[in-house]
Amino acid sequence: MVIRRWGLVAVVLGMTLPAWSAERVTVAEAEQILAASASLPDADVAARLSQLHLAERFSSARVAHWRAALHGAKAQRALLGLADRSAFLTLPSDEIPAKTAPDIPEQRRILGLAATYVGKAIPQLPRFYAARTTVHFEDSPGSAADAIEGGSLRAVKLSKTTVQYRDGQEIAEPGAEKAATTKTRDEGLKTWGAFGPVLGLVLVDAAENKLAWSHWEQGASGPVAVFRYSVLRDKSHYEVRYCCIAASYGMESNSFNVMSGYHGEIAVDPGSGIIVRLTLQAELSASDPISRADLAVEYGPVELGGTTYICPQRSVSISMARTIRQMRDPNGNSWPAMGPVQMLLNHVDFDQYHLFRVESRVLSGAEERTAGLAPDATLPFAATPVDIQPSEENLADIPAATPAQANGGTNAEAATVASSSGEAPEISTAEATGLPDTPA
Repeated sequence: MVIRRWGLVAVVLGMTLPAWSAERVTVAEAEQILAASASLPDADVAARLSQLHLAERFSSARVAHWRAALHGAKAQRALLGLADRSAFLTLPSDEIPAKTAPDIPEQRRILGLAATYVGKAIPQLPRFYAARTTVHFEDSPGSAADAIEGGSLRAVKLSKTTVQYRDGQEIAEPGAEKAATTKTRDEGLKTWGAFGPVLGLVLVDAAENKLAWSHWEQGASGPVAVFRYSVLRDKSHYEVRYCCIAASYGMESNSFNVMSGYHGEIAVDPGSGIIVRLTLQAELSASDPISRADLAVEYGPVELGGTTYICPQRSVSISMARTIRQMRDPNGNSWPAMGPVQMLLNHVDFDQYHLFRVESRVLSGAEERTAGLAPDATLPFAATPVDIQPSEENLADIPAATPAQANGGTNAEAATVASSSGEAPEISTAEATGLPDTPA
């Protein structure tokens, strides 16, 4: 009886849903699938979503809506993977305002405001802490249909740490070291400068290369102006670092560094010059061990100490690169060798922002004696960092953070899960050492 009832449900769903195989869909079609899948088990919804490829960008507002609607942890994470893969595509036509493109003087005014914002407002950011939560996705090495789109993604690890912003630099709080016989590599694209330096780098490079009007997009508080830019490799200050490649005839593995041309979009609030979204896609050679290194960062208002600042809220980084494997012979000898191509995707949420505070007060002689302090002693500084212990976690039974948690609630705790691919490659993108931290 149970089997017959399930068979009837499967037939009805088969009439309303596309086939359960990899397919390209629009945002509207993806939302229809999400709505029709609401009654399915968590694992089934996750499997369905992981087989979809979007032809349009799935906006953050839509992601927040459907994350709240999906109750299963696996389905929520599969939704993140689906949406993040579309981060570098265009929005659906119904999210593009029917507004005339601004004339050249107006475009220059908007870009001038953006330059002022990057040059003056960002350096004035206070010292603060934030929690950085990363969901790591990967596909199976060699499963990609081509070198760009990759295969079916799965969430393999969740990591969490505290990031400190100080004097224009982002500093991740170190965790407790664990004894291990082998060195563990971080997976995926390591982003840098999300709190400001990357914006200065892109604006300086774009101004000296190609920067042009693109289109309007609907932002959280109104239309935002989107500009496209392109930077030639010989005029770029952007470096891609990839770890690792087999070197010295297979005797060792080394990092691969290359100065890269790149292109992307800058979305600017036309009234204030605030940059609300930035994308950066490296232009790499087909002969390079890494064929894709893309970054997207979204910014929004954060209150710190009673003042509102613009800070990163989320980022997406995607890489396509050849893996490295340890080969072994029957005698137990091992050596590194290049393996198949694999897609790695990191979804990062920044939340729990806290202003770094230093407090001190002057004591009278009587108060010093009462406190047991010498006459020339001073009180120690008191700081209020975010109480986050750097950690990693198995994602099997952990619920994904809801939108409410992303705005300051308690996120999931963490434990290590080994990647199915063994030693995973590490990609890092970094500012060239010759470029000043503060843009001209």
